[in-house]
Amino acid sequence: MALYTSLMQHKLTLKRVLDFPEIEGVLRKVKFRGLYNQRGENLNPYKKARFTLSTVYPPKGMGQMPQIKVNGARDILFSPQPTIYENQTGIMKILDEFLSREGYRLTELKKAIEYEW
Repeated sequence: MALYTSLMQHKLTLKRVLDFPEIEGVLRKVKFRGLYNQRGENLNPYKKARFTLSTVYPPKGMGQMPQIKVNGARDILFSPQPTIYENQTGIMKILDEFLSREGYRLTELKKAIEYEW
C-alpha cells in the first residue's frame, strides 16, 4: 500500500493518442541498435510485419498460461517473463485510473497512449 500511495503522488499528463494505423507506422520505423544487415544498415524488425489487434486473456490459475485470441481462434500466449511484480501491478492500477478519467480503459485500448509521468 505504501508503494501505491507513493506512486499516486506523481502527476500523469496525457500527451497524445495514436490510432492503429499510426501505431503501425511508428513500429515499422523501429530500428535495432547494434544489429545490422549485410550492408551495415540498421535492421527494421517490423518493417514488413503484419499487425493485428487481438484479445489477451489472463491465466485462470497458478501454473496456467495466458491465452490470446486472434481472428476468432484462441491459443496459448507464451511470455519470456510470466511473473508480474507488485510494483508493476500498482503502476497498472494508477495508469488505469488516470486513463479512465481521460475516457479510456487500460483493458479496452485499441489505441496507443503517450503519457508523461
